[in-house]
Amino acid sequence: MTPFSAGFAPDLDPTTEGVITDCTNIVPTVRGFEGAAQGVDVGMDLLPYAALHAGLVVKLDASSRLIAGTATKLYEKSGTSWADVSRTAAYNASTTYPWRFAQFGDTTLAVNKGDVIQASTTSGAFADLTAPKASVITVASGFVILGNTLDATYGDSFDRWWCSAYLDATDWVPAISTQCTTGRLVDSPGPITGMKPFGYDVVAYKNNSMYYGRYSGPPGVWDFSLLPGNVGAVSQEAIADIGTAHVFIGNNDIYLFDGSLPRPIGTPLREWFFSDLDIANKHKITNAHDFVNSLVYFYYPRLSGTGELDGCIVYNYKTNKWGLAHKEIGSVVEYILGGYTWDTLPVTTWDSWPEVEYDSPFWINTTKYIAFIGTDRKVYSMTGSSLTASLTTGDYGVENQYSLLSRITLRYLRAPTTATTTNYYQEVHGNTWTADQTVTESSGRFDLFRSAPWHRAKFDFTGTVEIAAIDADIKPDGEL
Repeated sequence: MTPFSAGFAPDLDPTTEGVITDCTNIVPTVRGFEGAAQGVDVGMDLLPYAALHAGLVVKLDASSRLIAGTATKLYEKSGTSWADVSRTAAYNASTTYPWRFAQFGDTTLAVNKGDVIQASTTSGAFADLTAPKASVITVASGFVILGNTLDATYGDSFDRWWCSAYLDATDWVPAISTQCTTGRLVDSPGPITGMKPFGYDVVAYKNNSMYYGRYSGPPGVWDFSLLPGNVGAVSQEAIADIGTAHVFIGNNDIYLFDGSLPRPIGTPLREWFFSDLDIANKHKITNAHDFVNSLVYFYYPRLSGTGELDGCIVYNYKTNKWGLAHKEIGSVVEYILGGYTWDTLPVTTWDSWPEVEYDSPFWINTTKYIAFIGTDRKVYSMTGSSLTASLTTGDYGVENQYSLLSRITLRYLRAPTTATTTNYYQEVHGNTWTADQTVTESSGRFDLFRSAPWHRAKFDFTGTVEIAAIDADIKPDGEL
């Protein structure tokens, strides 16, 4: 048996051992590859308008708030409904200036560069702070930190950062005594595109550069040092904080930063991904971090689409392997699944029971899980069982020699409900593949019969599946 050791790697030589050349709804696990989870309707009302980002924030008592921002409103989850928690005046958010959220103690903060910071302490409606407008926001070492700002004193400063007074998210008057201050990142060109905490420190991103910020005390308060290399992030949402590192998408590669230097991790699919990405809408890239399964989902607009989020690459940072789980969504969010009783089940008939396994976090009280707001403005948790998936192998064969493919066997860790394979063949490697027979699995194997110089197989699965390895029975069958 040959493990799928290379994973989904369309940029590699397709004859590489253990490579997956194409797949649908397949994500890497610590043991192999499995069908991607499906969205399950959590039973909430429709969000009144399309979301321009949403966020789950956690207060000091460990209770949470789910906030969604639209072009003119802020909404908070209240039971199965959305409560309007906006200020009186309409907001000015847009796809250019989307909402970003942060939690500072018990104060929930929301920014978009069209409006001043919005704050809501503990609960209730948001209100204006006397503070700059900002594109990005983060929290580190007792400060609220803003990036790419607009204020009355300095105007529109795309490379400027601000920090609040120490331990006070409401004080934005510069003073040495409070340590509220501001500065610029001018050692490299371009606007600040993202900011993420890194322990007590903070990392500021531009499109092609990164700055490591460390608290230094007054008068400077924060010392930002330019990191070597022409590496940055395309947006705030393109940066996944996995706790001990940042995983992010730059302008020409995908990187992991663990506090030393960013290192590229996109080698198996970099060229494929950037040729599939709608570059004009790359700022819409967003991520979801499944910490339970060590997965980062990067949703992105495909070149073949309409500019919306309809593609998804998936990275397992424990195995350093990739998968693919295309899905059209509106916005990513985390969701607290509060558990269910017979009276609160989100179904009306047995036939409408969700496609969820009995041991899924969907049923467990107060479990945090990745979710998304669909294009239909409903909230879906990524807890559903896999419905369909497919996987295409690498290429088997040798130049100038025929080989006979007679059988393929897969090593399942969880066998699917059904499985079929379609084998493909070609006379000269690099030419167009010819589709041959489609065979249904029988007795744990696929029996085929094809003589050709080169072979490839595509497997289609229904139901939950996890697969670790493959064995192809191929024997020499004469020279060309």
